Amino acid sequence: MKKDHIRKLQLGRRAAYLKRCIRVLELLEQHETDCSVRKRVFYKHIRPEVGGSYTSFNNMLNEPNPRNQLDKIEKELNEL
Repeated sequence: MKKDHIRKLQLGRRAAYLKRCIRVLELLEQHETDCSVRKRVFYKHIRPEVGGSYTSFNNMLNEPNPRNQLDKIEKELNEL
């Protein structure tokens, strides 16, 4: 029972992070153009909504396929 609870907490934290990653990608797609500077887009549009530092923003962008990972985590959470 205790291990299941800990696993749910871990998956929940990871799912929340992946949801933020997906939101960052959506905002970036919406506001970034070919001639925009990514750091300015971050400070003007992404940071006010998502929060965090520019470094954490870059880490979110490097996350491989967050939608697929989130689907797998939600499926595992439903099974627990």
